[in-house]
Amino acid sequence: MGGKLAAEALRQAGYETTHVKDHFAPGTADEIWLARAGKDRWIVVTRDRKLRKRPNEVAAIFEHRVFAVVIAAHGATGQEVAEQLRLHANRIVELASTEKPPAIYTLTKRGGPQRYEIRKRPRK
Repeated sequence: MGGKLAAEALRQAGYETTHVKDHFAPGTADEIWLARAGKDRWIVVTRDRKLRKRPNEVAAIFEHRVFAVVIAAHGATGQEVAEQLRLHANRIVELASTEKPPAIYTLTKRGGPQRYEIRKRPRK
């Protein structure tokens, strides 16, 4: 997760956060770090709305059983994203704990996490 405000809001709410850049070099393919996210059971939080549409990345989410939350709040400020995450963090963690991954959820400016349905498993 990249946003400093969002990460700080989650830390203040008692959640541990990390950033992909803390573990991988800049430019590392998403498929590589998604493998680590699945292995370590990270909840992926991203503003990259295209993550749920790119075949290689969706295939990595399936293959590595990733739980992802895509911030789909177009034009939201860092403060707005932080507030939405703070407001819905408990529900996101509950979903990640009870739902069998792979799963992709979206979070908007106006609503809590909504499951993003992927019609079929993409091929790499």
